[in-house]
Amino acid sequence: MRRESAGILLYAFKDNNPDKLRCLIGHMGGPYHANKDDGSWGIPKGEIEWGEDPFDTACREFEEETGWTLPTRDNPIALDEIQQKGGKYVVAWALRGEWSKNPECHSNTFLIEWPPRSDKYIEVPEIDRVMWVSAKKAKKKMRPAQYAFIERLVHALNS
Repeated sequence: MRRESAGILLYAFKDNNPDKLRCLIGHMGGPYHANKDDGSWGIPKGEIEWGEDPFDTACREFEEETGWTLPTRDNPIALDEIQQKGGKYVVAWALRGEWSKNPECHSNTFLIEWPPRSDKYIEVPEIDRVMWVSAKKAKKKMRPAQYAFIERLVHALNS
């Protein structure tokens, strides 16, 4: 069975300058990523539930994982889909937001067995922090397959 997720890449222009594109990315929460930085960031996303519209999933997951209300759902830029290293497919859209200097997030949480095979569970956030990054910085920070969303956004904005 094909595993699918949907996400939103929120973008903005720092100081309203069109040459200062910034994209909001989130750092994966939990003990596996606690001490990792490069490669542990991505777009807020989540699994598409049976019968759910993928764009609705993307919007819901963005709001659940960041604690932010989307500024608009109008004029989304379709970024198509990618396949991550683990086999999951991710479809995404870009929406324009407002850049803020020190963004905070308040993510939903999930239970994970920790330490592994201990029968003990801890509650961790899906995303433990967010930040606005340039396309260049995103390439270093994001999961490699998801960086294609940034490239597609840049191409769409320049077209």
